[in-house]
Amino acid sequence: MELESTHIDNLIAKYLAGEVSKEEHDELMRWMENAPENKKYFEGITFVHDKAVASHPYIKVDSNKAWEKVRDQMKAKPAVAPEPKTVSLPIYKTGWFRIAASFILVAGLSFFLYYNINNSTRKFNQITVSSTDDVMEQTIDPNTQVVLNRNSRISYASKQSGKKKELTLTGEAFIEVTHSPDTQLIVKAEETFIRDIGTSFNVKAYPESNTVEVYVESGEVIFYTSSNPGISIKQGETGIFNKAEKTFSKKAEEDINVIVYKTKLFVFRNTKLGDALREINAVYQETITLENPVLANCTITVTFDKENTTAIAEIIAETLGLQVAKSANGYILKGDRCFSR
Repeated sequence: MELESTHIDNLIAKYLAGEVSKEEHDELMRWMENAPENKKYFEGITFVHDKAVASHPYIKVDSNKAWEKVRDQMKAKPAVAPEPKTVSLPIYKTGWFRIAASFILVAGLSFFLYYNINNSTRKFNQITVSSTDDVMEQTIDPNTQVVLNRNSRISYASKQSGKKKELTLTGEAFIEVTHSPDTQLIVKAEETFIRDIGTSFNVKAYPESNTVEVYVESGEVIFYTSSNPGISIKQGETGIFNKAEKTFSKKAEEDINVIVYKTKLFVFRNTKLGDALREINAVYQETITLENPVLANCTITVTFDKENTTAIAEIIAETLGLQVAKSANGYILKGDRCFSR
């Protein structure tokens, strides 16, 4: 990158000095067409060069008229061999100085202009993805895949030539990253940050919740805030940030259904029906409700693998001896008590 920058600077210097070849001119034009910031960089240097040249105007001398004047004087006086003299032009009028000055301007302004151009485009390739009633999958870049839960939003921005990536999340998302030593991924969820160390992990950060949760399916992440170094979370672990207390902790037991919105694989082991339905309703647009609140305390052991809500409602009803009826938004489970068949 540094060699390419030096080469472009040399081309610009030759262009400003009027000594660029056709091939070099075409190469410079192609470089400017490749990216808006390249053209902006060229225009900035050209502007400064023009100002510098304007402050030292050149005086055009008619050499023919000057010679005629000298010849007339020679006719009127005896010819005397003049002493040889060395005539020195002011340094700023020499051709090589123009090239050197242009190059110095280019070199001196390279860092300044590139910094300001990068500042004005500090965030580029910016993407914002929002989900509503359905789970959404999104490829952020070749190394980053995201599965966005319902009613969630994620924004992506790449800084410093793509070496630093930032994801800002509201809601819940499963993020899978192919680690690269040349890049760094930071996920911002409310006031917390998750720094990836080559992994796949889930972040749950709903504004109405009292916590931010991070579950690591593989690899490792650092979970922290700007004022707290936080904790390291490894495969199978879930880290929790308490918003009110500003503290980090880990769940004692692994939650096997933490990414069901992505996998559609529900595993319930002696789980209360109310809790099971809460997890199911968080994934599907159609909901399953209970006509009798007493049924929420029934327990169920069952696995649903990519089943739709119709099948889930019917299986639960069959398993617990309940009746199922269609509702405006999904299904209703009815019964006075639960029993296994």
